[in-house]
Amino acid sequence: MNKKIFSENITKTIFSLYIPIFATMMLQSLYGIIDTIFVGKLGANSLAAVGQSNTILMFVFAFMSSVSIGSTSLIARQLGANKKNDANKTVNQSLILGSMLSLIFFFPLFFLTKPLLTSINTNIEILPQADIYLKISAFSLIFVFFNFMINSLLRGAGYVKPSFFLMAVSNIINVFLDYAMIFGHYGFPFLGVKGAAYATLIARAIGSVMGILILLSKKYGITFHKSFLPDFRIMRQILEVGFVASIMGISRTVSSLIFIALVATLGTKVLAALHAGMYAESISLFSSFAYSSVATTIVGHYLGAKRFEKIKEINRKLLTYASITGLFFGFLFFLFADKIALLFTKDTEVILYMTKMLKTISFSEVFLAMAFVFVGIYYAAGYMAVPLKANIISFWLVRLGFAYTFIKFYPEKPELIFVTIALLNIVYSLIMYANYRTENYLIYYKNV
Repeated sequence: MNKKIFSENITKTIFSLYIPIFATMMLQSLYGIIDTIFVGKLGANSLAAVGQSNTILMFVFAFMSSVSIGSTSLIARQLGANKKNDANKTVNQSLILGSMLSLIFFFPLFFLTKPLLTSINTNIEILPQADIYLKISAFSLIFVFFNFMINSLLRGAGYVKPSFFLMAVSNIINVFLDYAMIFGHYGFPFLGVKGAAYATLIARAIGSVMGILILLSKKYGITFHKSFLPDFRIMRQILEVGFVASIMGISRTVSSLIFIALVATLGTKVLAALHAGMYAESISLFSSFAYSSVATTIVGHYLGAKRFEKIKEINRKLLTYASITGLFFGFLFFLFADKIALLFTKDTEVILYMTKMLKTISFSEVFLAMAFVFVGIYYAAGYMAVPLKANIISFWLVRLGFAYTFIKFYPEKPELIFVTIALLNIVYSLIMYANYRTENYLIYYKNV
């Protein structure tokens, strides 16, 4: 049991978890950014090839990341209940599950690369580069799963600094190897796009080995159990949360792709503004994800310990701090929208649309932050019906429904498309809040 989780100073506990998790997520996003920067120097075809491959990998990573949430939720409850032996079993079963799922994904990504790439309209000119990049990336899946699982297990145990350390070291290795292997420096051959794939593969493999060593050190409340036989009861418990979370992740991804396709009908300038605006908003999104992870960890521990009387106080503080952070980002986007846009482009029309987008969504950032706290609380209890319902209604009915309506009936006002993002955030939060007030997550947990 991590005694820091049960500290009387809840505020200190929240921020001791939030800051490293937020920083880790920022570093995690650098993997794709670094590859994009280096590969971009090879030319447009190489950049497009990696982009198409990453579009497919994005679905797999969304699934992997979401499944690992089940490990965070389960191990937090086990440690809260002081069931350390069960928690160590969960460590083993999480990695076994990750190995099994990575093998399932490996085969189509390695043997069906060309059909997968052509299904998303990959140009014949870039197909060979995209094909080899995706094939090499298929071998990294087990390490990606291990990294997600190990980080989730450590978060669930309440130890988040090791995850930040792992991500920092992996990024440093990735930067060095990208530069060396893509362009042929320091004795490495010139590998181009292949070099980017190999660099990421090696960096993730080293990160996985380091993560396993951290678990073996027994310094962070959890380690490996002596039995490595599959335990399908524990796997089922992980997947009760993780599988539904993965469905939600894939749902968000597919919905976003359809949304982007709709926005593309409004022209390149609007589409460019949307992509840049979404990237700018990602810092607020990472913050919201971090609060969600904090909620899952802390609430999970208190649920496991059956200290239900403290959970309301913890939730109030989480919602307060997340709201303040959301308001901060909202004010930042509203007051400095044009300055932020200038960081991404010098095209005046794109700047105009991006400025409108950031100002439009700025009012909804507080709702986004609160929504993710609610989701984290429900993850902690293992009650997935409400987040799934909110996901389907907000992403599919609200955002896509209003996007189609605005494009069909008001094509002369393309800036209305940005209103749909704000509506998504608001509706998602209100659905979660309405259910949270009934305390159905507590009722569900007590009756399981």
